[in-house]
Amino acid sequence: MTEVLGRIRTADGYVFYHLADDSIVDSLDPSSVDMSWASLRQFADMAGGLGIGYEFEDVSRYAYDKEQHDNERQNGEHEESN
Repeated sequence: MTEVLGRIRTADGYVFYHLADDSIVDSLDPSSVDMSWASLRQFADMAGGLGIGYEFEDVSRYAYDKEQHDNERQNGEHEESN
C-alpha cells in the first residue's frame, strides 16, 4: 500500500492525496487516477496559477514548507491544533 503523507482539500471540495514519493493524486487506486502531479510544489503552482483555494489536512502542510512552519512556530505565529 502507498504511504499517504496527507490530504489536500480544494475550496470546491475535491480531495487529493500527497504520497510518500511527493506526488499528488486524486485517488489511492492507481487504476482510478484521473489527475496527478509529480510533486506537491507542482500542485501548489497549478492551484495558485488558477486561483484555486486549498487547505492541507493531516501532515502535508508541514511537508510542503517545513522551514516556513518552523519559523512561524518560533515567532509564535503558528498554533498547534489539539
